[in-house]
Amino acid sequence: MIATRVVTRLNLQLVNKLDFVAMGGISRGNGYLFHVGFYQSPPVSETETSNMRVFTRAINGGELSDENTFDVVPGMDVITSGRLSIDKDTFRFTF
Repeated sequence: MIATRVVTRLNLQLVNKLDFVAMGGISRGNGYLFHVGFYQSPPVSETETSNMRVFTRAINGGELSDENTFDVVPGMDVITSGRLSIDKDTFRFTF
């Protein structure tokens, strides 16, 4: 899932319509192709990309409303491609 503000900022082009199942039932929303990247450590500046790992498979993700603080919510297609570790004070995702 990708936030509307990110779709707008990156000028992503609509590729399809997707069905979503939520508490209110099934709804239909816009779908976009995109890639996600993860920093191996916090970036020093907004333009630093040297320590970023990019998930190379294209994601066909649905559009999120801007009522949240997330830019992208990775789905199981991304999560199951790597190793997710959540401890008391640490979150780590590697692939």
